Amino acid sequence: MAIASNTSLTYSSVAIREQLADVIYNIAPLDTPFFSACSRSKADNTYFEWQTDTIASGSANRQIEGDDSPTATARALPTRLGNYCQISRYVVQTSGTDDSVNYAGHGKHQAYQLAKRGKQMKRDWEDMLSQNVARTAGDSTTARVSAGLPSWLATNWVSMNPSSGTPAASSGTGTDTMTEATATASITEAGIKNVILDAFNSGGSPDMILCPATIKQAISGLSSNAGPGYAIRNEIKGNGSVTAVNAVDIYVNTSVTIQ
Repeated sequence: MAIASNTSLTYSSVAIREQLADVIYNIAPLDTPFFSACSRSKADNTYFEWQTDTIASGSANRQIEGDDSPTATARALPTRLGNYCQISRYVVQTSGTDDSVNYAGHGKHQAYQLAKRGKQMKRDWEDMLSQNVARTAGDSTTARVSAGLPSWLATNWVSMNPSSGTPAASSGTGTDTMTEATATASITEAGIKNVILDAFNSGGSPDMILCPATIKQAISGLSSNAGPGYAIRNEIKGNGSVTAVNAVDIYVNTSVTIQ
């Protein structure tokens, strides 16, 4: 096939308008489940404190009738805990000219960058809150550090990978870190149930499992390995294709429901 002489082709044209979609697609995950589930409180100091208390387990409390000289029960005082506020920052600077030109996909450039960095900061908070770090007071050359979740876990934990070392809990006061085992996908339903039981017996009612994507897949895999009643299920909707479903999104235990 030959091209006629002097045929105008796009390859040599210089005035074709560019085609740029008037939208910007954000391809980064923005979920912050732990941060979003946390309650909010205002701090008026760089170091903020709170108190926790507990009640001993039930026991056989039977006394003699007419006993008029009881011994006073020993006092159990609350535990005083504290953490440090930390500072997070992104600096966004835009020239007046750059904020005035016509951008594709967004309006004012400064506003767009501020919104983008705000979402990124939420991801930073999610990461820092779940890190195994102890609190740090900081000084004129060192930033303050808020203790992460693992440094508050003193009880109600189960090691899923004991062969990778000797994991150990922290003191639960935010002042030290836990000794972690190497992360693997060797999670078991028995381990999940043990943690739920420990938490329930301690007065807790857990309603969320936070885990990396590899562990989420391993939990979903439990549904196909647990025997009869747990097999991968098939779904057929109308005249559509058959869909194989092997995912655990909600786990119902005898004491709690976790999703």
